[in-house]
Amino acid sequence: MIAEEALAQFAAAQVVVPVEVQEMCLVGLSDSLGVGVGGLAAESAVITRSLLAEADSGGTHVWASSQRLPPRDAAWLLGVSSHALDFDDYMHPMHGHASSVVLPAAWAAGEPRGASGEELLQAYAVGYQVDWLASQAFGTAHYERGWHATSTVGVIGATAAAGRMLGLDAGQMRTAMAIAASSASGLRVNFGTHVKAMHAGNAARSAVVACELAMAGATAAADWMTGPHGMLAVMGGRVVPAEAGAAISGVLDTWGIVGPTGLMLKPYPCCGSSHAAVDSALAARADLGGAPIDRVAVHVDPLVTGILRHERPATPDEARYSLHYPIAVALLDGELTARQFSRERMSAPDVADMLRRVTVIADRSNAAHEAFAAEVEVVSGGRTVAVEVPVALGHPRRPLSTDQRRAKFVGAAAGVLGEPRAVALWDSVPRLPSLDRISDWTELVAP
Repeated sequence: MIAEEALAQFAAAQVVVPVEVQEMCLVGLSDSLGVGVGGLAAESAVITRSLLAEADSGGTHVWASSQRLPPRDAAWLLGVSSHALDFDDYMHPMHGHASSVVLPAAWAAGEPRGASGEELLQAYAVGYQVDWLASQAFGTAHYERGWHATSTVGVIGATAAAGRMLGLDAGQMRTAMAIAASSASGLRVNFGTHVKAMHAGNAARSAVVACELAMAGATAAADWMTGPHGMLAVMGGRVVPAEAGAAISGVLDTWGIVGPTGLMLKPYPCCGSSHAAVDSALAARADLGGAPIDRVAVHVDPLVTGILRHERPATPDEARYSLHYPIAVALLDGELTARQFSRERMSAPDVADMLRRVTVIADRSNAAHEAFAAEVEVVSGGRTVAVEVPVALGHPRRPLSTDQRRAKFVGAAAGVLGEPRAVALWDSVPRLPSLDRISDWTELVAP
C-alpha cells in the first residue's frame, strides 16, 4: 500500500481504539487542555488573539472562556496557546508535539457541529496516530535538516483529526492531506521566539482549512508525500519516497501513543531535550544540600546543543530554548516551574552569576535521540557530584504519576483561571468522553 493511501484510509476508517489507547489518549488530552488554557496568557497567544474577531454566531469556544471564534481562528489560537509555554507533550520519532496541533484542530472543527466527547477522543487518537505513522517516514532526518516537525509533520495528523470531526471519506481525506502538505512549514531557526508557538497554531488552522477545501471540491496531488516533488523529496526524511509505504503500512496495527517512545509528558515548561539534564542538576543539588556551587559541566548529545542555542537568554521564550538557563536556575531554586521563566526571575543577579558557572559540553552520543540522556557534574568546594540521567522524567519509561499530572495541570491553568477553577477544570476532564456535546464542557468551566 502506498503511503498516502494508507494514511487516508486509516484516518477515515471506522477504527476500534483499544481501551489502553483510549486511556492514554485521555491522559494526553487532559494534559493538553491544562497547558493550552495556561498558554492563553503567554505573549505569543495574546498577540495572536489580538488579531481575531469573535464569530457572529456559533463558532468554537476559546477553552475555559465564553468567547467564540470562527473554527479556523479557534484552531489557530488554541494551537498557539497549547505550544506557547513549551509545556506540551512530545513524541518520537516525530521530534514534535502532536497534541498541540491535533487537539486544537479536532476541537475547532468539531464543536460547531455538535461533536460528542467520544468523537473528540477518537479524533484525537486517530490524529495522533497519523502523526506517529507519518513519522515512520520522516523520522529525525527531517528535523535535523531544520524543519519544525510539530508543524510540518503535525499538520498531517491535525488534518486527520479535523477530517474525522467533519466526516471526510477516504478520498476527501487524501485530498485534504495533500492540501495541508502544501502549507507545511516551520523552521527551527525560530525556536526561542513567539513564532515557534505560532507554528503549531498555523498547522492547526491549515488542517481545518484543508478539510473545508476538500469538502468543497478542491483538487490536490495524490502523491503529496512520495511524489518526485512531494514532502519527502523536498523536505527530507528517514526513508526514500519509495520506501514510505512499507514504513507506514508495516506498523498500522501498532498504536504509537502507548509505545516505548510514545506520549511523553513534560514536568518542566521548557524544551524536552533539556529535561534529563535538569533532572541531573536537581539530583546533584539535593546531594550537595545547598552548598555553594563553584562550577557546573553539562554533558549532552550534539543534537541538544543544536536545539538549545540561547546561552544567555533575554526573553522567557529564549530561556525555554536554553540549556544553560534551566540548569542554572534549577540549581539555585531546587525547582523548575513557570515562576523560573518569568522576566523577574531571569533578571535576578544570582541567576546571572550562576549562568557564568555553567559550561555545556556536547560529548555524549544518543543515536535514538528519544531520551536525550545527560550528565551533570557540579563542583562545590573540594567536592564533585556527578549525576547521569539516561531517561528524563515524563518519558514512558519514567511516567508522571497522577498527582504529578494534576499538579502540572492545575499549576498551568491557574495562571489564567485561578486555582479553584483550575482544580474544577481538572476534575471535569474525565467526564469529557461521556458528554453528548463537547461544548457542554466549555460551558461548564466558562466564567
